Amino acid sequence: MELGSEEVRESDNIRRVYGCATMWHETPNEMKTMLKSILRMDEDQAARRNAQKYLEVVDPDYYEFERN
Repeated sequence: MELGSEEVRESDNIRRVYGCATMWHETPNEMKTMLKSILRMDEDQAARRNAQKYLEVVDPDYYEFERN
């Protein structure tokens, strides 16, 4: 595909959620709560991906959770 092409790919329509956090002055409880939330999002995204891939379910709320 050329730069500036008007072609829309199927992957262009997937919502992407980016998570970014700084852990500077947080308490241990706040850090634990944030990590639990990230793990729940990761599990949810994996379950949605597997349902689409193996059960051929169309999930209108499908998203990809990006973690770096």
